[in-house]
Amino acid sequence: MLFRSVASGADVPDECRAFAEDLHRYVLEVEPASLGTVQAHLDGVPHAVIGHVAAEPVLTVVGVRSPRESIGIHELRSAWSTPAGA
Repeated sequence: MLFRSVASGADVPDECRAFAEDLHRYVLEVEPASLGTVQAHLDGVPHAVIGHVAAEPVLTVVGVRSPRESIGIHELRSAWSTPAGA
C-alpha cells in the first residue's frame, strides 16, 4: 500500500497529492498485512491510501479530479531513459 499525508479537506491537485513531497508530506510503502498497524500508528495524522502494487506491468492513476488513466511500465521506462527534448 502507498500512503500519502494529506491535510484534511485540502484542495490539492491530483499530481501534487500523488507526488509532492516535502517536510510535511511523504509517501510510505507498506505491506498489505501491516496496513492496520500503520494506520493505528497514524491515528490523528491526516493520511490516505493512494495506490497499491499489482502484478500487472501497468501504472494506473485514479485521481480525485481526473479520470482513471493507465500507462505501461515499458512506456514509462522509455520516457524516463530518453533525454529531454529528444
